Amino acid sequence: HVKGSFTGAVANKKGLLEEADGGTIFLDEIGKTPLQLQGKLLQFLDSKRIRPVGGNEMVSIDVRLIFASKVDLLTLCNEGRMLEDFYFRINDFPLTIPPLRDRKEDIEPLARHFFDSIGEEMGKKLLGVSDGAIRRLEEYAWPGNVRELEKIVKRAIILADDNTLIGPDTLAFDMDMEKREAFGNEARSLPGMIRELEKRAITDTLARCSWNRSAAAREMGISYPTLLKKIRDYHITESSE
Repeated sequence: HVKGSFTGAVANKKGLLEEADGGTIFLDEIGKTPLQLQGKLLQFLDSKRIRPVGGNEMVSIDVRLIFASKVDLLTLCNEGRMLEDFYFRINDFPLTIPPLRDRKEDIEPLARHFFDSIGEEMGKKLLGVSDGAIRRLEEYAWPGNVRELEKIVKRAIILADDNTLIGPDTLAFDMDMEKREAFGNEARSLPGMIRELEKRAITDTLARCSWNRSAAAREMGISYPTLLKKIRDYHITESSE
């Protein structure tokens, strides 16, 4: 706005677009933008000029805009929640990023980055994160994508003591999401679900018993040979935690 354009406007002030002149602006959740604002952005994208509030002259701006959305923008157009002209104007070079569950290879580097950065920010002196914890993260379905991964990592760091290694038992998943991950959103065979739950129960019991197989067998109420057979069948090792 310009000085004197409204009460309290005691000096000229540049807006975000003008401040970013010669650079880049990232606008997230563009699908939630009101139609009126979409129209104004469309006008700017076409002309590369703005007029400050209270001003009489147009100001030329050279800025690159990057938009992001979690919802399908074409669907919003069909529902009347996005202007078609605006959609086609911002859709010059679309990049589709798959959900985290479809790019398992990204989970470990992202998790280790969050463990390092959040741990340093919170002043926690941790020994790192175990391979078992990484595998547990890779097994999860991540309905909340990267933001959920960051939340789970932060929660684990809060729960962990200094000078300890983050293990799978420190990863406190939300119970509802844990069930969703265990059973999946699609129908699965009952034997498959039983095997998955049994393997997890055996692994958790062994970890709780410090991998004393005799103690774990007694706790689960099965014979020692039966436990050994199940460990072989499920390929359970200490690194499976």
